[in-house]
Amino acid sequence: LTNFLVDDTATGKLSIRNDIDLERHAIDTGQTVTDTTVQEICVMKPDMFSLNLAGCREVSDVALWAIARHCTGLRELRVARCEQLTQIGLRSLALRCPKLEKLDFSECASIDDGGLRTLAGGCWELRDLKLTSCPNVTDGGIAELARCCTKLECIDVSSCRKVGDFGDRALVEIGRSCPRLRRLDMFGCKNTGDVGIISIARGCTALETLRLTGCRELSGAAVQALGSSCPRITDLSLAGCAKVKSEDLARLVHRCNALQKLDISK
Repeated sequence: LTNFLVDDTATGKLSIRNDIDLERHAIDTGQTVTDTTVQEICVMKPDMFSLNLAGCREVSDVALWAIARHCTGLRELRVARCEQLTQIGLRSLALRCPKLEKLDFSECASIDDGGLRTLAGGCWELRDLKLTSCPNVTDGGIAELARCCTKLECIDVSSCRKVGDFGDRALVEIGRSCPRLRRLDMFGCKNTGDVGIISIARGCTALETLRLTGCRELSGAAVQALGSSCPRITDLSLAGCAKVKSEDLARLVHRCNALQKLDISK
């Protein structure tokens, strides 16, 4: 493990690297990453700024507690597919790691609205949030997080099947509270409506990438709002948005001069 952590590329001197990738370590060595592994690393390198635990399925709230205790300056944490994490561990992060800017909880079935509200209580520097395929996340949790974490620039809620089930509360709050947003991925959020996207268009005018694949309820009204308010958009997916008409697309292309990629496949 020590050999894996050593970085001698910059100065020629042996030192423990600042960005630690335990996902790669597990793949390369075949060794299981556990809470004990994470605790040892946190003690060895309390000033690390990035930790990747994606796919380390034996990791639990104990590991998050160790991170929160020793690594209060941590800026990036990836825990995708770590299914044992709960609101208890997230509370440790929110209380002790205020500098967190990037979090990846993809495919963490245990992460729910309560967990997001807990993060909203302390992770106010958050810029990048990835919640891909989190089945228990809904508009309520995302809305609360957006209201408190106003520096968000990238949000990925693709394949979160409950998002949009009861209106566009999350998108309306993001549009109201997150003016720095540059990238939003709503792939597969089939109930996303015009109201939410219009709110995003009006409030997030710095938007560059928007993925609305499979958002079948969207109509020309949402597309026209994007064309009117988001001149910086370069990458837009409207695949599967059957209600959007060709004339809506024509107006969009005419107004969005920066547009480089437009997906309108069926």
